[in-house]
Amino acid sequence: MNAALPPGWVQEEGPDDTWVLAHPPVPEGHFRPNLVIRIGRNDGHPLEWVASTGLAATMAQFAALHVLSVDEWPKVFDPSLGRAVPGRRQRFVYQGDGQTVCVDRWIWVLGAGVVEATGSYALEDHTGQKTLIEYLVDQLTITGHGSNRIPDGADLDGNMDPRPDVFASEQRGTYLEDLTRVSAEQPYQPEGWLLTAAAADLLQNLQGRKKLGRFDLAGNRSAAAELVEAGLLTAEGHVTEKGAACLYPLTDPVARLSLTARRGNEETAADVWIGEGLALLVAGPSFFGPSSEPAYGPREREVRILPPALLPLVLASWAGVAPAWAMRHDPLVVSEGVFHARVASSSVPAPSAGEAEHRLWAAQWTSWDITHIEANAGFRWLHAGEAGHYSVIPADGGIRLDAQPSSLVWDAITRTVHTAATGAPLDLGADVPSAWLHARSLEDIVHRPGNGAPTR
Repeated sequence: MNAALPPGWVQEEGPDDTWVLAHPPVPEGHFRPNLVIRIGRNDGHPLEWVASTGLAATMAQFAALHVLSVDEWPKVFDPSLGRAVPGRRQRFVYQGDGQTVCVDRWIWVLGAGVVEATGSYALEDHTGQKTLIEYLVDQLTITGHGSNRIPDGADLDGNMDPRPDVFASEQRGTYLEDLTRVSAEQPYQPEGWLLTAAAADLLQNLQGRKKLGRFDLAGNRSAAAELVEAGLLTAEGHVTEKGAACLYPLTDPVARLSLTARRGNEETAADVWIGEGLALLVAGPSFFGPSSEPAYGPREREVRILPPALLPLVLASWAGVAPAWAMRHDPLVVSEGVFHARVASSSVPAPSAGEAEHRLWAAQWTSWDITHIEANAGFRWLHAGEAGHYSVIPADGGIRLDAQPSSLVWDAITRTVHTAATGAPLDLGADVPSAWLHARSLEDIVHRPGNGAPTR
């Protein structure tokens, strides 16, 4: 096996058949980016089985973990063989030891073996490290790795293990595992204080103040009592230390973000204020919580303080970002009125289109957007359940729906938060380049030595 080493990176010792490439040393308390490459045996199991069982084991291992995407990732390991090996990339984020860590894991089956490349980096380092880890993986070469089974989508059986996504498999002509259970096993879980709308509004009205006046207390007894119960106010109406932490980003924000989501006749929203080192989230119920209905009960606002670096993960979970195979069809263009009508009701007739478009139209639709307030810029998305994720773009006097991999949605959220927190400009074209817009496929591969895909 041959691997590239960026300047300053080192290769460290690992167990047999394991290579560890490590970032230069980082300050204490920071996560050190690394890429671990392992080679093992597949015991006769195909790629889809190896990838699915590995992901299930990872989800069982980490309690605080969110799986963001599963993508096809073919790669040329041996240029002398002249063909790409089918593969998977799995992206997830976990929390542990005070760190929030992004993991991008690639898996390929080569002959009787399995190659696994796992890149890990802190969420706050996503902007710099994600593309570097991707480059290192693209440069891996393994010669003489033997023959490879190229799976095909014919004669799929719903009882196969893992269960296939029959439609996606038939559309792409290869066996693709069903991903719907991943979403079902990671609902959004609020971790902040749950307050009524009146209490959340009362807290926000305290910005720039240290206490509630007599008339405020007298006129908002129930809401004030909630804030006292949450430890944000004293019984006399003074702001506590916890309350001051909530109000700090609100009073002196570096940037603000707004998310709005709609499904049927329901609408919910999340607002974020980013301060120096601390962020405030005030969110309504997520459509992707444990219940199919967006309801926390009478206390319908989540108020949470958190590090800004954690925001992309929390917002992605709130918006239901999870693995789904992007369907392959031409962009669907509909009028703005038809789009909003379809979000509101599944009874709106489908436009004349192919089977993939009809599958999209029959799915459960959740329209949502994320906006960086100061930049007046952001992204608009459609979450279409097992039909996948779509970018929503104004076009030709209407709306253009483009099928996108969930990895792109994750990168867009992360980039939006990063630019808001750092003050960097958000260029909607440059920050989500067109080369990222579609999952990789065998026919898209450019066969160059050590390179798994066209240069971005």
